[in-house]
Amino acid sequence: MLVVDTAAMDGETPWLYYLCTVATTASVIAVPVAPAAAYTVAVPALYGVVRLSPSGGAADEPVRAVLDTLYAVILGIVVLVIITMLRQAAEAVDAAQEGALQRYDMAARQHANEMERVKVDALVHDSVLTTLLSAAAANTPAERQLASRMAADAVRRLDEAAVEVPGVADRADLSVLARRLRSAVTGFSAPFIVRVTDTSGVELPVEAVDALSSAAVQAMVNSVQHADGPIGRVRRELEIRGVGAGGCVIEVVDNGSGFEPAEVPLSRLGLRVSIEERMANAGGSARIDSAPGRGTRVTLAWPAGLDGGRS
Repeated sequence: MLVVDTAAMDGETPWLYYLCTVATTASVIAVPVAPAAAYTVAVPALYGVVRLSPSGGAADEPVRAVLDTLYAVILGIVVLVIITMLRQAAEAVDAAQEGALQRYDMAARQHANEMERVKVDALVHDSVLTTLLSAAAANTPAERQLASRMAADAVRRLDEAAVEVPGVADRADLSVLARRLRSAVTGFSAPFIVRVTDTSGVELPVEAVDALSSAAVQAMVNSVQHADGPIGRVRRELEIRGVGAGGCVIEVVDNGSGFEPAEVPLSRLGLRVSIEERMANAGGSARIDSAPGRGTRVTLAWPAGLDGGRS
């Protein structure tokens, strides 16, 4: 009826006009920017031509047809700009996310490599170098026997290094750590006074038990090797304390010659790797208090932030 009787459209905008913006919006979403821009201009222009032709009603007011056409073009361009900006923002977010994931993956790999390096350095220092130094300095039968036991322990630890480590969720009672350290004390030529308190009901992750045990043994080895003075005059103590249901503090103390921690060379692995980094990597902390002529106190705490002081 609209085509046959054009009088029915007098004063009304043809319904086809309202589909222009729908078509241009759909093109912006469906196709790239350049074709969408061309489509956004072409469709309203085609509508204007049809609107001015006899088959389109031969608009009595050409200005009205031109304005309708321009309005459709402007609205289509606005939609085009908004969607294009949203696309660019989404692409930027995707690129940033991808870059962040790549950086995280690289950092995780570097951290894993660093953790493995620290473990290897600590194992070599604690087991191999210490054994070789003790064997080289062994002059008496007792010292040779100690070096032999240390060599056997070094071989055992090297074998254990090739075995898969226990899961992070595995836990062990603190009494296991206490027994392990008591056993280690019997292998030293110098005596240690051992005190164990508040271990009942305390459980720690296996990784924390291993770190505390290895760091404490290394602290005792350092005391035996470097505290100087006649053995009978140097007092050495080992204290193991449970804190709460899942914390532990170990103190290795002697009244030997002491040293200045800030002056220890970075190349010396006994403090930096075998004690400090080992505890940090396991989620714990190590504090070394010493001064020349005032002895040494090594405090190991797990987890990090646990107050290592006496209550």
